[in-house]
Amino acid sequence: ILEDAGIPPAMINVIHDGIEIPDRPPDAASRTETRVKWNLGESEFVIGLLGGISTEKGQDLALKALEILADRLPDAKLVLGGNILAEDLANRRLASAVADGKVLLAGYQENLLEFFAGLDVYIMPSRSEGLGSAALLAMAHGVPVIATRVGGLPEIVEKGKSGWLVAPESPQALADAIAEAASDRARLKQLGSASRLRATEFSADILVEQTEALYRRMINLK
Repeated sequence: ILEDAGIPPAMINVIHDGIEIPDRPPDAASRTETRVKWNLGESEFVIGLLGGISTEKGQDLALKALEILADRLPDAKLVLGGNILAEDLANRRLASAVADGKVLLAGYQENLLEFFAGLDVYIMPSRSEGLGSAALLAMAHGVPVIATRVGGLPEIVEKGKSGWLVAPESPQALADAIAEAASDRARLKQLGSASRLRATEFSADILVEQTEALYRRMINLK
């Protein structure tokens, strides 16, 4: 975007956003505790998504993907974390999915460890995105991510290594990736471990170091 605006590449320095890496990923006890709180069992395939309802975040695409998976993956459940407004529930597709038990509204999440503990996979069906810090948070908690190829998400998620990258605006592609994730729980666990390792490359400590280094270079230029 900066280059398109006419900024010379030599003047552009990219420093990725940084997150706090938890000391450990959620354990089995935390997973069970969260699922009991959500009234979900171990057999259900739980998909997570954080954030308020917006066109950019693509929750409508997630709901369409759930509909596509109705027969293929009947135990799939989508947990929406974040503030859901009354006008959001006026959306027939969302209201219907909540009524049918396919979508759980978990509300604002103060304890991210608890939220991520209950998930099998995290999705970001975004239409536009900066870097995608929510994806990094999921990965840092050992949860693999299915994300669209928009914004900085392809810089975070390594296809086949720490998650899946799918075409934007495609509920079918999203549904296919979810089904693939659910088809092999052992591989999903491996991807979760790889996701956590990948997230350490975007830690807050690295953000601070790179920012300080940039300031020092700028001072020396003067």
